[in-house]
Amino acid sequence: PLSKISLGTLGAGVVAAVDVVEGQSVKAGDALLRLDASEPRAALAAAKAQLAAASARLEQQQKIAGPVALETHRQADANLLAAQTAYERKLALLQTGAVTQAEVDEAKRAYDVAKSTADATHMQAAGAAGVDQRLASANWSSAIAAVATAEVRLEQTKLFAPADSIVLARNVEPGDVVQPGRVLLLLARKGETMLSVSPDEKTLGALRLGQLAQASADAFPDAPFAAEISFIAPAVDPARGTIEIRLRVPAPPAFLRPEMTISVDIEVGR
Repeated sequence: PLSKISLGTLGAGVVAAVDVVEGQSVKAGDALLRLDASEPRAALAAAKAQLAAASARLEQQQKIAGPVALETHRQADANLLAAQTAYERKLALLQTGAVTQAEVDEAKRAYDVAKSTADATHMQAAGAAGVDQRLASANWSSAIAAVATAEVRLEQTKLFAPADSIVLARNVEPGDVVQPGRVLLLLARKGETMLSVSPDEKTLGALRLGQLAQASADAFPDAPFAAEISFIAPAVDPARGTIEIRLRVPAPPAFLRPEMTISVDIEVGR
C-alpha cells in the first residue's frame, strides 16, 4: 500500500472493546477501539458542574451584585448631599444664635459619617463593576476551558480510522491495559498500489521514470501484471549498495497483499 498507519492511544487505560478484526476494510471515521471511559466521563461531569457554578456567579455579579452596589452608592451620595446641606444650614444659623454649637457639632458629625459611607460605597461599586466582575469572568472562562479539556480527554478514549484502510494487525484485546505509544492496530491505507524493489546501484544509469515493467508475485508466478516506474530514490542505501525503485500498478490483481514478495522485469531497452 501507499502507506501504513500505526495507531495507539494518547493516554493509559483499559480496553473496553475492539470493533475490528484483521483483514477488515474500514472507512475514514469508523470506530476501531474504545477504552474504558468511566474516569474521563466523571471528570467531564465535574467540569460541567464547575462551569455551571461559575456561570451562576458571573450572572449574579452582572445582574445582582453590581446593580445593588451601584444603587447603594447612589443612596449614600444622596445622604451625603443632605448631610452637607444640613451642616451648612446649621453653620449659618449659628451666626444668628438660632442654634447652639452642640447642634452644629452634631450636624458636622452626621456629615462626616455620610461622607465616609459614600466613599466606602463608591469603592464597593467600583469593585463590583471592575475587579469582582473581571474575576468572575476569568473563573467562567477557566471553567469553559476545563470542560473543553475534559471533552478532549473523553474523546481520546476512542480510536477512529484516519483514512479508508485495511486492518493488517490487531495487537490488543478487551481487558488489556495499554500505555501511550504502544501500537494497538496497524492499518494499510487504501489507494494506489505500489511495488518497491531495490536493484543494484549499477543499474541506476539505465532506469528512467515512466519505464514499463512486468511483475509477478512469487506465490502466483503464472499471473504476471503490468507496472510502471513512478519513483527513483534520491539516495543509495550505503549498507547494501542498492537504490529503491517504486512502481505504480495500474490494474493490481486481487491476490496482491502487503509485504508480498514480487519479482519485477523492467524494460530499459529494445
